[in-house]
Amino acid sequence: MKFILSLVLILIISCAPYIFAVSLPDSNVSIGKVDIAKVSAYKLQQKILLSEEQTAKVNEILSDYLEKNSSTDNNFVSVQDKINGFLDQKQKAKFEIIKNNWWNSFLKGIKKFPAK
Repeated sequence: MKFILSLVLILIISCAPYIFAVSLPDSNVSIGKVDIAKVSAYKLQQKILLSEEQTAKVNEILSDYLEKNSSTDNNFVSVQDKINGFLDQKQKAKFEIIKNNWWNSFLKGIKKFPAK
């Protein structure tokens, strides 16, 4: 029973960004690039089991990327290299599998919620 409750709680927590993201365009609330970087860093944390310190580094890398790149180009190589620099071997293997989908999700977030 505890296992099922844990799964339900994890499902609710992992779906929360999607639930709130769907309701934002209809409201007067604006999501910024910083929020997109945080959400993307959190998603990566959940998928490859990053520590809090590693998640903060990913957030910083994505925020820097957003500040330096005004367009939504797909220049992922530099971001990937920076992230791979502090991952352990298991995390690198997981990142290699999910990196393209994760990056595309990040780019969709930028396009969906452009900073004003």
